[in-house]
Amino acid sequence: MAKRVERKLRLFHLITGIILVTAHASYLVMACGMGVTWVRSFKHAADGAPVIRQVFYARYIDWAITTPLLLLDLALLAGLPTIQIIPLMFADLVMVLVGLFAALQDSSEKSRWFLYAISCAFYLYVLFTIVVSGRHAASLQSSGVRRIFNVTAGMIIVLWTGYPIIFALTEGKGRISVDAEVISYGILDFFAKIVFGFYLLIAHSHTEGDSVVLPESWTEPRGAVRYGAIASDD
Repeated sequence: MAKRVERKLRLFHLITGIILVTAHASYLVMACGMGVTWVRSFKHAADGAPVIRQVFYARYIDWAITTPLLLLDLALLAGLPTIQIIPLMFADLVMVLVGLFAALQDSSEKSRWFLYAISCAFYLYVLFTIVVSGRHAASLQSSGVRRIFNVTAGMIIVLWTGYPIIFALTEGKGRISVDAEVISYGILDFFAKIVFGFYLLIAHSHTEGDSVVLPESWTEPRGAVRYGAIASDD
């Protein structure tokens, strides 16, 4: 898909490609039995013994890389200024990392829910930025860009809200099994990464008013730009 457009218009392709490759590597690692640890759950078995539960920390490493990039896709599409993009991506990274520490917490249930609450607070900031600042910035773009932003932002809001809910039922309370947890997260990841990414690229390639056009210094060899010998698009 990237080869169908000029290099200066391939930023969304690059970001989305990195997201999908990272997610693929994460699931490959987990499928090979790595990226997982065991944590004592605060739910007890019938005989009173504590339950030991799997926590796939590889998933959080995946999210720490891919979710800020997903937001970068969304922010660049809307045309958010850099001064708002940086704290948005930082808040998302803190949200994921604090969630990881909450999942690994096995000494105090109160500490786990305290960390969960902090993670959710950063998520609320992410939502606020998308809904308020993102929509305002997108309203200044072409009608096609506004439409794509509304659809993709809606996907992110709906799908991402499912993650803390699953966390609360799994790592939080242990109400559903690890198998159900893996399936649930997998479904959300499929739509939040693959479906989101392909929709963004397909829809954006058929609309006018691209909000990101890379300069030649990003797309051509330095010497070619300096001496005016622009290389071929290959």
